[in-house]
Amino acid sequence: MSYSFLLGTFLLIIAVVFYFIEMLKRNVVLNITRSPYFWVSFGVLVYCATYFAFYITSLILSTESPVILSVVLFLIHSILYGCFGIAFIRANRKKLEHPL
Repeated sequence: MSYSFLLGTFLLIIAVVFYFIEMLKRNVVLNITRSPYFWVSFGVLVYCATYFAFYITSLILSTESPVILSVVLFLIHSILYGCFGIAFIRANRKKLEHPL
């Protein structure tokens, strides 16, 4: 992996955190778990934060175990795509809680 990928991951984490902060500052109270935007953002945040931390740790320790890498990648990909699936299930084409 390259440092540009790590920079992009870090910036994506910051963007998602700003989205969550913006959602908490809203005057309108929303049932946030019904929003597909929440699930996509949550999945991306978990994926990026976990991958970023795991990659930095492997750089510092200079160890790359293919088994551990495979298991970690499988788990974080499962969480990411599970959140995407929940977002598609929660999405209502006719009415979104906060349209674009």
